[in-house]
Amino acid sequence: MTGIQNSTGLAFPEGPVALPDGSLLAVEIRGQCLTRIAADGSRRIVASLPGGPNGAAVGPMARFTFATMAVSSLVTSTPMESTFP
Repeated sequence: MTGIQNSTGLAFPEGPVALPDGSLLAVEIRGQCLTRIAADGSRRIVASLPGGPNGAAVGPMARFTFATMAVSSLVTSTPMESTFP
C-alpha cells in the first residue's frame, strides 16, 4: 500500500482534503493556517487562516472552503489553480 508518510509537528490539524497530485491540504486550528502535505510527509504553509480554522473542502470550480470558529462562518478561496501551484 502506498500513501502519505507521517507528517509531524502540525498544530491541531483538521479537515484533510486529498488532491489529485497525491498531496493533502489540511487546516491547522492552533497554527491558524492551511498546510499542503506532500506524499513524502514534507509540508508547507500555503495560506494564513486566522480565527481558528476547522473543517475543509474543495468545491466547485476548485475553490477551497473552510469553516472558522472565530466568526462562525464559511470562507471560500480563489480557485486553487491560482492559489496552490
